[in-house]
Amino acid sequence: MPVPTPRPRTPRHARLSMGVAALLGWLILASCSPPSQQKSASRLAVPEYFPPEVLNRYAVLMDSAMDAAAAERWNEAIKALEAQVELVPNSVWPSFYLACLRNRSGDVDAGMGDLTRAVENGWDDPDRLESVSDLELLRRDARFPSLVAQARARRTTEEETFAAGLPVYRKPPYAFADSASLARWVDEQRDLMRSHEQIWSVGQALSARMDFEARRLAAASALHRGRTGFDEGIERLRALAAMHTIFDVWGPFADGVQREVERYLATNPGTEGRSEAEYHAGVAAYCRSRVRDPADPGWAEQAAGARKRFGSVAPGSHLEGSAQAWLLALDLKKTGEYAHRLLPQVREFARAYRDDPAAMEIASTFFQDRILAAIWPVPLDAADLDGRPVSVDQFHGRVLLVDFWATWCGPCVAELPAIRDLYAKYHARGLDVLSISLDYSDRMPAEKLREWTESHEMPWRQVYDGQAWKGPVAQAFMVKGIPYAVLVGPDGSLAASGNECRGERLAAIVAKLLPEK
Repeated sequence: MPVPTPRPRTPRHARLSMGVAALLGWLILASCSPPSQQKSASRLAVPEYFPPEVLNRYAVLMDSAMDAAAAERWNEAIKALEAQVELVPNSVWPSFYLACLRNRSGDVDAGMGDLTRAVENGWDDPDRLESVSDLELLRRDARFPSLVAQARARRTTEEETFAAGLPVYRKPPYAFADSASLARWVDEQRDLMRSHEQIWSVGQALSARMDFEARRLAAASALHRGRTGFDEGIERLRALAAMHTIFDVWGPFADGVQREVERYLATNPGTEGRSEAEYHAGVAAYCRSRVRDPADPGWAEQAAGARKRFGSVAPGSHLEGSAQAWLLALDLKKTGEYAHRLLPQVREFARAYRDDPAAMEIASTFFQDRILAAIWPVPLDAADLDGRPVSVDQFHGRVLLVDFWATWCGPCVAELPAIRDLYAKYHARGLDVLSISLDYSDRMPAEKLREWTESHEMPWRQVYDGQAWKGPVAQAFMVKGIPYAVLVGPDGSLAASGNECRGERLAAIVAKLLPEK
C-alpha cells in the first residue's frame, strides 16, 4: 500500500491528543464569517472540517492500517480502512488505499469498486492513478480509463477556479488585538488543516489553504494598516506561490500567480519587491506545464518564459542566487548529454552561493549530482544505531556505498536484495555499506528499526536520527528523494551518485574500483 507523499508529520501522541487547539480551531472556523460573505469573497468550495474526536479516531485507524499493511496482515489493514470509510464516508483516501490492497490480493472487482467510490467522492489526482505500482492490475481493467478521465475532469474544473488567484475579503473575517493573537490563530488553523490532509482530496486541501491565506492576509492587513513594514501585495504573492511545490504541474493555477504578479508590479514596488515578483513569475512560467525534456513540444516556450523572468531578478536581491540556480538548471537541461561541459559554471555557482540555502535548495533539486560533485567532499558526521561515531574518513582505503532509504519506501525495500548481493560479493574485497534511514521517529523507534534491519538481513551499519528529510546528513547530501545513494572511492573521491548507483551500473562501477587481487 503506497504511503502518502512524505511530509513533516505530527507525532502520533500529539495527534491523539489534539484537544484544546484542534477544538478551538474547529470552533473558530465553524463560526467565522457568514455564508454571504464567503460567497462574495471566493468561488472556492471550502471543504468540511471535522471535530477533534473524528480526526483522532481517523488517525488511529490509518496508523493501524499502515502498520498492518507493512506487516502484510492484509485482512487487518482492510478492516481498519473500511472502518475509516464508515467514519468519514466522503473521504477519498481510505477507498484509494483499499483499492491498492485489493490490487495486491488480485481482487480486481472489489478494487475497482473501491476506486470508483474514491473518484465519486472527489478523487482529483489522475497522475497518481496512472503511476502508482499498487494499481497495476486495476489499470488493465476496461473500466479504469473512465475513472482516470473523471479524475482529470475534476482536476480541470478545480484548476479553473484556482486560476482566479487568492480570494479577496473586503472586510477581515476576524479582528485581532495584536500580532501575537493573530500568530496563535494562524498556528491553530495550520495545525487543523494539516490534520485534515489525511481526509481531504488534493483540491479540497488546496481550497482550504487558499481560503485560509485570504483570511489571514485580510486580518493582517487590518492589523497593520497605517504601519510600515507590511507589504500586502508581496505577502499575497508569497502565499499564492507557496500553494504548490516546484515538483507539481501547476496548470491554470500558474495563471493566477501571473495575474497576482502583474497586479503587484503595477503598484511600482521597489527593486527588492519587483525582483521577488519576477522570481515568482519565473517559477510559475516553468511549472505551468513543467515540460522536462527539451525535445518535447512546449519546452522552448516554457524555458523562454521562465528565463526572461529569472533574468529580471536584480543583482543583490535576496533571491539572486535562487534565480541563478534556475537559469543554470535550464542551461544544463538544454545542453543535455553535453551538460558535463558546464561543470565549470556549476563549480562557480557553488563557490558563489554555497552559503545561500535557498539557492542550494533549487540547485540540489535540479542538478543534485552535479552540485554534489562540485562541492565534494561533503562532511558526514553522525552516529550509528550503536552510538558509535561515523565519518567517511573511517572507510578510507575501502569503497563506501552511502545509501539513503526508509522502511516505508517501497522502491528502497525493493533495492535491498541487490545491495545485499553486492555486499556479499564485494565486502571481503573492500566494499562497505552505510545506510542512512529517513524513517520518522513517531512511527519507527530506533530499536524497532534495529529489529527491522536484522530481520531483513542488513548487516552493515545504520545511521538513524529520526529527523527524516531534515536530518543533518540528509541535508548535507541534499537528498530530495529516495532511494538515493552515493559511492565513495577508496581515496575518498566521489565515484558515483544517483541513478549511477542502481542495479548493474552500480555493480560495474564497484567491480572497477575493486579489481581482482
